[in-house]
Amino acid sequence: MKKIASFLLTAFVASTLFALPMFANEEGAAQGKEPKAPKTLTAEVVTCVQTAVETRDTAIIAAVDKYTTAVKAAITARKDALKAAWALPTAKEMRPAIKAAWAAYKTSLKDARKVMKTDKKAAWDKFKADRKTCKAPNEIDNSSEGMDSQL
Repeated sequence: MKKIASFLLTAFVASTLFALPMFANEEGAAQGKEPKAPKTLTAEVVTCVQTAVETRDTAIIAAVDKYTTAVKAAITARKDALKAAWALPTAKEMRPAIKAAWAAYKTSLKDARKVMKTDKKAAWDKFKADRKTCKAPNEIDNSSEGMDSQL
């Protein structure tokens, strides 16, 4: 009986915690606040933000291109090193050469990822600064560099 009562109480509390936010209106209407009306943007603000977006995304595309080029070079170097290692006359000579080929490949990939991460962060930091200079309201677009983290 205690288990059933405990389960029902837990289910009630959980459903209350999860259901209440569904009935809340955006922008805090559940707390009695009126949602903010979006600002009317001037043509200068719109053009400024469009330029900031263009700059950011062009920089991210360049970072991805640079990363892809580095990965292709790493794979090519790995391929050539492994082929050369397998051409060595003894297993005793092959093992360290193969191990070195894989280690160099791993380092190359790590370096390429690090450069791309730095380049993406720089693009987003510049965008945030540019957008602030544009005086664009944040509530219109909650852009997040987290969306680009999967690149």
